[in-house]
Amino acid sequence: VSWTFTADQKKEIAKALIKEGVNPWNVFKLGSTELNDKEIIGIGWNEDTFKYFGGETSTRTNYKWAKRSKAKKGGKNGKIKKDTEKSQAS
Repeated sequence: VSWTFTADQKKEIAKALIKEGVNPWNVFKLGSTELNDKEIIGIGWNEDTFKYFGGETSTRTNYKWAKRSKAKKGGKNGKIKKDTEKSQAS
């Protein structure tokens, strides 16, 4: 489930979190979608700006895709089978 809120709604959520003793910045994330917003790009912010503030990049690999890709190439199981076949031939 994904939720969408307006800027004003997010502001109210942040205020409510603060009242509960929760730091809203630990909850809200600035992902690539938010950082590529036309308003942010419009003021000239880019990757250098985010690095200046201490931001770090991360690339996520879709595990299911990686697993499928590995299986198509033979992967670990293919190597084990070949090694077993070699040892049985000896």
